[in-house]
Amino acid sequence: MTPQPASPLLDRLRRAGLRPTAARLGILQVFAAAPQEALCAEEVFRRALRQGAPGSLGTVYRTVYQLEARGLLLGETAADGMARYRLTPEGPAACPPLRLRCPSSGRLLELADAPLKERLVAVARREGVDLRGMALVIAPADEAPGLAR
Repeated sequence: MTPQPASPLLDRLRRAGLRPTAARLGILQVFAAAPQEALCAEEVFRRALRQGAPGSLGTVYRTVYQLEARGLLLGETAADGMARYRLTPEGPAACPPLRLRCPSSGRLLELADAPLKERLVAVARREGVDLRGMALVIAPADEAPGLAR
């Protein structure tokens, strides 16, 4: 009997150095089912409940923070001030998303300009900044403390 291959979600957790718990797997399954959607923790909780996953909203918040810290989820702040998350892409699509933040509304606009993204990522690498697992957001200097105007 040949061993069954591990699921991609299990592999991702293990590569990130996380034990594959029911909460982590359930939450990653919610994000995997909606790869292009940015979800708040409350929506993740509702969808996990619909899938039959037990747990509490507090568990969802803690787990989402862990997954973001390990680069499995990308966090962003929406125009309404809510934190939203999406699954970090893997493979050739793993280049971080490039987003522009509108200073008045806080709305994020995702740019589909691969050469620009590649140049920005190359500059970050040259400066010693590792952008793997991170969204790249360009904001006006008054919103980015520590940057020269």
